[in-house]
Amino acid sequence: MSSANFLKKLPQRFKYLGVKIFAQIAVIALIIVGSIALFQALMASKPEPIKKTARERVWTIKTVPAERKNITPHFLLYGETIARKTVDLRSFVGGQIIAVSPRLNAGQVIEKGEALVEIDKFDYEGALIEASAQVKEAEASLQEIRAQIDTERSGLAFAENQLTLAIRDLERIENLRERGSSTDKAVDERRLLVSQRQESLTQKQNNFAVLNAREDQRKAQLERLNWQLEKAKRNVNDTVLRAPFEAVVTAKNVEVGKLVNVNDIIASLQEMGSIDVKFTLPNRYFGRMTAKGENIVGRKVQLTWRVGGEPLTYDAEISRIGATITAASGGVELFASVTPNMDKPPLRPGAFVELKIPDITYKNIVSVPQTAVYDNSHIFIVVDERLEQKQVDVVGTDGTNILINSPLKPTDLIKITRLPQAGNGVKVRTANDRPANKAQSKNKEGKARGKNRQAPKAKNSNAN
Repeated sequence: MSSANFLKKLPQRFKYLGVKIFAQIAVIALIIVGSIALFQALMASKPEPIKKTARERVWTIKTVPAERKNITPHFLLYGETIARKTVDLRSFVGGQIIAVSPRLNAGQVIEKGEALVEIDKFDYEGALIEASAQVKEAEASLQEIRAQIDTERSGLAFAENQLTLAIRDLERIENLRERGSSTDKAVDERRLLVSQRQESLTQKQNNFAVLNAREDQRKAQLERLNWQLEKAKRNVNDTVLRAPFEAVVTAKNVEVGKLVNVNDIIASLQEMGSIDVKFTLPNRYFGRMTAKGENIVGRKVQLTWRVGGEPLTYDAEISRIGATITAASGGVELFASVTPNMDKPPLRPGAFVELKIPDITYKNIVSVPQTAVYDNSHIFIVVDERLEQKQVDVVGTDGTNILINSPLKPTDLIKITRLPQAGNGVKVRTANDRPANKAQSKNKEGKARGKNRQAPKAKNSNAN
């Protein structure tokens, strides 16, 4: 059966329904086709976006010239002041304390030679009188012996003369007897006389030797007594204990009425104006100085003592190196002697201080800020408004600066501003050129933005 015949046999109401559906589908199709045509027309009339030209960014930096010079950097260490001379003042004699200076108190400054403590001197003055009397007695005894020696010396000379005469008389008698003019009896009498004179001379010589020995004995005794006399005088002087130097009293151990023995501690003193600073020099600094042949002892340092926020500076000089290496801190212990300064408060032991110490001298090197060095190996210089990388050798530091060595020219400008994208060829301008360039760039940017804002409006108006 054909479709035409089929439609003829359908009821009339179904025919109208099919036509209605076909008309609705046609309307929807027309709406869709119209929408597509309208969208294409709108897209065709849309203004094209303005294409912005990518501009190269220019970085504003600061630079420093590559100036070469000899630099002696300083490094900062910390130390503690100590007393160069600390003394426990001890009693040289024993006895009862009868007087104590009112200035003998902890923290008090005392003058050199100031009387601090007095001990009862009665017994020591008595010993002095007795020693003086013994010396005078020994001197008188010595004078007596010397007088006896003088007498004996005269008698000895007389005996020697008598013996000489007796010997001559004997020789003359013997000659006479040989000629028959004298007898044997006369000769024997002369010989007996010579023997007697010889015996008398020998006795006087012995007496003279004894007197000389007694003189030496008295001299030795007198020396001993003189020493005892000096000791007695010294004991009397030592009953008054005096300050050996200008000092600060750190401890007091006596009061009036107290009995003290020899070698008892009376007080403890620290010498004023005699202050050292003890600090530890790290091994790297010590090794560098010694390797370069630098003298550590005698090196001048600057000391800073901060009191209540106010820094007080003093001059000092390294005086000695410690006997042992401080293994715990990894360095060598050094001592610096502080130069007294009458215009500033005196330093006292126990102060925590800063020390500014000169390092070795680096010759013909360039000092730049830390921001100029990258990876501890290279820097950037400005060549024709662009960065150029240069390799450098870092030889040391000077506080916030780094000391570098490189074949740079004095006219080279080293970049010191830290950039996140530093590299060869990056365009830069120096801070000195910034004000003029900045004004010009602002004017150029303002004009460019004005043109960019007007361009879309013109295209839209044309489109409309």
